[in-house]
Amino acid sequence: MPETMFFKSFFLLNLFPYMPKIYPKGYRMDNVFAAKKIEEILQEQINVMKLVYEYQKALSSCVLDRSWDGVEQYVLKTTEASQRFLQLDKQCFLFLEHLQPSSDTVCSFYDYISVLPEDQRKNLEYLYRTLQHEMCISKIENDSLSAYLGHACSLINGMMQAVEHEYKSSFYTRSGIPSSANVSSLVVDAVL
Repeated sequence: MPETMFFKSFFLLNLFPYMPKIYPKGYRMDNVFAAKKIEEILQEQINVMKLVYEYQKALSSCVLDRSWDGVEQYVLKTTEASQRFLQLDKQCFLFLEHLQPSSDTVCSFYDYISVLPEDQRKNLEYLYRTLQHEMCISKIENDSLSAYLGHACSLINGMMQAVEHEYKSSFYTRSGIPSSANVSSLVVDAVL
C-alpha cells in the first residue's frame, strides 16, 4: 500500500510540476509571466536612461570643447538609445495591458499593477520610481544644455546686431550714397 502512494505522488509531481495556486481576485496564472517581463523591461529602461545620461554629459562636454564631430556622434548615439527606450516602453505597455485587458479607461502604472501580489507590486513600484528618477536626471541635463545653447545663441546674435549697427551707415555705393552693411559675409576669426 505505501508503494502505491509513493508512485501516485511521484506520478502527480512529475506530471503536474506547476500545480495551480490560489491567487487574489482578478489575478491570473499568466500574470506571473507578465510581471516578470515588466520587471525585465523596466530594468532595461533604467539601463538605457543611464546610457542616455552618459551620452548627454559627453555631448555637453563636446559642445563646450567645440568638438563638432563628437557632437554629431553623441547626438546619433542619444537618438538610437532614445528609440530603444521607446521600443521598450511600447513592450512594457503591452504587458501592462495584459494584466488588466478589460480596462476601457486610461490607467496609471500603479493601477495596472494593483492586481499583482504585494511583493511583486512593491518590486515593480521601486523599479518604476527608479526609472522616473533617471528620467528626471536626464531631463535636467538636457535642460541645462538647452539653456546654455540658447544663451550662447542670444549672445552671438546680440554681438552680430551690435556689429551690424556699428557699420550701418559706414558703407557707401559707388555714387556716394550710404548703404547698409552686408553682414552675411562677415567673418570672425577669433574664438569667442
